Amino acid sequence: MYLEAEFKYERIIRWYETQLTSGRVSPHSEVPSIRQISSEFNLSISSVQRAMRELRRQGLIYSNGKKRFYFSEFSPVDVDTECDKTDCLSRTAKLIFLSQTTDMAAFNRAFLGRSLDASPFIQKCLRSLGTSDPQSFNIKAPAAGLTELRRRLVGIMFDRRVNSRAADIVVTQGDDTALEAVLDVLCDADDAILVEHPTNHSVLEAARRLGLKVHTIETDFQHGIDFRHLEQAIQNTSAKALYLSPTIQVPLGFVMPAVHRARIVELAERYGVTIVEDDMFADLVPDESRPPALASLSKTGDVIYLGSFNRTIASSVSVGWCASRKYAGEIASKLVERSYSVSTLNQQLLIEFLRRGYDKDHGMVLQSKIRRNDHIFEDIISSYFPQKTQILGARCGYSRLLRLPFDLSPDDFETLHAQDFPICDLGAFYSRTYPTNMLQICLCEVIDASVKIYFQNLGRFLSEIGALKNRSAVEVGPQPIETGPEHPKAGF
Repeated sequence: MYLEAEFKYERIIRWYETQLTSGRVSPHSEVPSIRQISSEFNLSISSVQRAMRELRRQGLIYSNGKKRFYFSEFSPVDVDTECDKTDCLSRTAKLIFLSQTTDMAAFNRAFLGRSLDASPFIQKCLRSLGTSDPQSFNIKAPAAGLTELRRRLVGIMFDRRVNSRAADIVVTQGDDTALEAVLDVLCDADDAILVEHPTNHSVLEAARRLGLKVHTIETDFQHGIDFRHLEQAIQNTSAKALYLSPTIQVPLGFVMPAVHRARIVELAERYGVTIVEDDMFADLVPDESRPPALASLSKTGDVIYLGSFNRTIASSVSVGWCASRKYAGEIASKLVERSYSVSTLNQQLLIEFLRRGYDKDHGMVLQSKIRRNDHIFEDIISSYFPQKTQILGARCGYSRLLRLPFDLSPDDFETLHAQDFPICDLGAFYSRTYPTNMLQICLCEVIDASVKIYFQNLGRFLSEIGALKNRSAVEVGPQPIETGPEHPKAGF
């Protein structure tokens, strides 16, 4: 019943898209009134109003400020300059605040908890550093980072099949800082970038802060990025950069196969578009099954590689890096301008961590714990969550997508938060319409007895919400099947 309601609302959007692409309506002609659309499609006023809001967000229609709407000029690319980035920011900030005020771990954030992070190895490194010469911590690190750390990172890049020099690497304050600095180097205000849809909300926020236009490329967890749409976008825009997270895509969780990676690099190089490859979760995929990095496939060097430690070692180790032979100097300069210096102690800690080979040891332990978590989580889903709940996407990272058999409203999420379940919907990852029957859950702690009880209670609570929705649907009774107008009136 509730899925049907979603299809009703989307059917209006699909109808308009078809009319625009086929040229059956003229740009800047007036859109029929909401009541007329309601009559033509046999839909409620509220459904039509929702469709109109989404059409406006997608740039298919616009208003003249007098409650009248007009068709926009059709572009095959979705330009999201009208999307409400403020909603995205406030939603994400609220979820983080809620997760910090509850006793339970934050299962809506992709940061490792203490039971999964590298604390035992970090403790050993700290003890070792404690016996070092205190003067070593008074060294002011160069803008690009300590030389020894950058040399160690060259080895990590080599393991990921990317040939780099220490001079190509810039150490940064985590992956988000690196991402914004890179976009600032590549783009000026009002320039455009291409991103997957959905995508990491950090790139949407970085684009908002820098005043960039965002063009989205449809992506799903089964087929990956839409290559036809991508090539259209590159041809029809002057986009300066293409942002991708090919290894455990955020938030869909799939790993892009090698053949798709080669195709994307070839396409970007053919049209002169710089790829920004965000590989923050690379260590969660075993070396033998991890496809080559996009940067390793580039012939021109127009792929800027971003890596991070705070997603796979510990959230407190807020250190990342970017690698680019062309842009390393400019990126370092941008970081200096923004006063984004990286703690010397954190850099020394990582040098010791990598020198001892703990990155490999911790990686194997972490991957083993994630596999164990998966088995337990699948049992919880089948036993306690609403029937027909699905786990989507790959199982290699610690972020999981759930598809429920019913939609959740904003009020439902408020109720979940009030019950100490700060679970994330997907709105922060979509710059426009997003599925309301899907949740993201980050398995950021080992699922021990207390965490298991937490997820069992979440499943029971969601089942209660679903039962209430089913009872409401039964009370309303069956609704007539709506197929839309067979002979639409003028204007459609």
